[in-house]
Amino acid sequence: MERMMKVDLENVQVYVNSEANRIEGRIEDYLCLIDFIPAGRVIVFTHTEVPPVLGGNGIAGKMVRAALAY
Repeated sequence: MERMMKVDLENVQVYVNSEANRIEGRIEDYLCLIDFIPAGRVIVFTHTEVPPVLGGNGIAGKMVRAALAY
């Protein structure tokens, strides 16, 4: 079982990977993501994933805020 990692949320960079239709954040070797489907003027968010070792740090919330701003 992996130990939970503490992450400084201020240092987590979240970006749009438009080629993969994803919002992404990388922490060390871990990828956090939100998949989306562009549908005209609407974006459908289909999946959010944060590796369990990073859970509880607020990463998903930061990605959701970035996704909604996008």
